[in-house]
Amino acid sequence: MGKKLFAAIVAGVLLLSFSSCHMVFVDEDKDLAQVVATINDAEITKEDVMAIYDTYRYNYDLTPENQTTDEYIDTYQAMLKEIYEMLIEYHLILQYGEQYASVELTDEMRESIDKNLETVAENITSSIEEQVGEEAAEDPTMDVDAEIAARLAARLEYRGVSTGEYKTRLEIEAIMDVVSEEIKAGYAPTNENIEEYYNEELESQQELIEEDITNYDYLEAYYINLYVPAGFRYVKNLLIALPDDVQDAIAALRSDGNDGAADALRDTELAKIYDEAESIYTRIQGGEEYDALLAEYGEDPGMKEGAFYAETGYRLYEGISGYEENFLTAAFALENVGDVSEPIASDYGYYFLKFMSVSEAHDVPIEDVWDQIEAELIADKAEDLYDEVIENWKRQADITEYKERLYE
Repeated sequence: MGKKLFAAIVAGVLLLSFSSCHMVFVDEDKDLAQVVATINDAEITKEDVMAIYDTYRYNYDLTPENQTTDEYIDTYQAMLKEIYEMLIEYHLILQYGEQYASVELTDEMRESIDKNLETVAENITSSIEEQVGEEAAEDPTMDVDAEIAARLAARLEYRGVSTGEYKTRLEIEAIMDVVSEEIKAGYAPTNENIEEYYNEELESQQELIEEDITNYDYLEAYYINLYVPAGFRYVKNLLIALPDDVQDAIAALRSDGNDGAADALRDTELAKIYDEAESIYTRIQGGEEYDALLAEYGEDPGMKEGAFYAETGYRLYEGISGYEENFLTAAFALENVGDVSEPIASDYGYYFLKFMSVSEAHDVPIEDVWDQIEAELIADKAEDLYDEVIENWKRQADITEYKERLYE
């Protein structure tokens, strides 16, 4: 409760009995000056934590008005906890980190911080100018310059830019990053580490994929694939495409549930490119190289040079989703590796599919993924090394915590 508001309330209730109305006044300056942790001789105050909090709250739509409401209080308190622990870590780095790297800001670091601040201020200004401009178009009486200035001042303060809080945060993060990277650089996986990871992960992946082949897609997205099951069918697609605006119109009709109109539009537009498609098919039947024709005429982005499946063809299996039904039907109708389909009409144009290969169950050789595993271990285990160093410093230091004062 602010001093002015408190005084106004007191003036209005002088006749009330304080035995029935207990009022609590919080001296904000005194509250913020409270020490919430000591690390050897260094102190962290509540104000230190709140200053960093002010620079992060924007990301979570937190404000002084809503941060302690039922909707936001859990997020608010979790943020205070994270920042509190970060500042303890920062002071440990200041006191013990010199053995790894300098804990002083360099001119280069200061220059980077200044550029960061400048960019943030520019982005905030641009956003406010655009917003006010749109509102002014609806309200010609608006004093645009004054409105921009008022909102900009409020936003820069809210984000901690004009108060210096954001700069302090960037300085803290810069020093922590330098020391952290030096500590992590001390980790290098051994050959045994890499082989152990490979063997354990291979066994786990094989079990998951054999249990459910769709798990391969998840592993491909988030892990290093070490096992390929039997039965994957790889198919390339030479697409003679309908114009983009036509594809969009067909998709919109289907989204609206108007399949009849979508089919009619598709058939009308396919007729316009039929001769081109038929010409390509005649050339394929005549023995021209499919890949050469694909490179020259194909319009499927997924088959362009550099695309993920450009070399192998799309990886398909029974039950896969994400492809048109007629695409899958035609792909699985191809009987032998090397077979090419007739033109397949679709919402995108005409497909010419070529059966490239089918997988046999096999392990991916360790030498093919050695570098990837090494990088994965460095990223993972180096973080563990950093955490271990921090924990050792905590054991060395005399740390006293008063975390509960953050929430008073």
